[in-house]
Amino acid sequence: MTEIINELYYMVEDRTGQELLGDEEVKSLEEQRCALWDEVIHRLGEDGEGIREVIRNLDLELETIHDKALFRAAVRLGAELVRPKAGVTG
Repeated sequence: MTEIINELYYMVEDRTGQELLGDEEVKSLEEQRCALWDEVIHRLGEDGEGIREVIRNLDLELETIHDKALFRAAVRLGAELVRPKAGVTG
């Protein structure tokens, strides 16, 4: 079951990522973040790029863990909502 949930997660994540590429708010936030990272790298000097990559990789790992947890919770909630309740008649 975990494999199916993971496969579904990556399918939804890919589609959502594609949809967000066209979102103006996301573009604006990405531009702001890039500008801030450029400033951080400039202030840190030659080590700045390496530190940025380490932080970026950690952020990506944390984001994936968070997103998977949200997805699993949404799938469980969806399954609970469609599951017939014992003793309930419609």
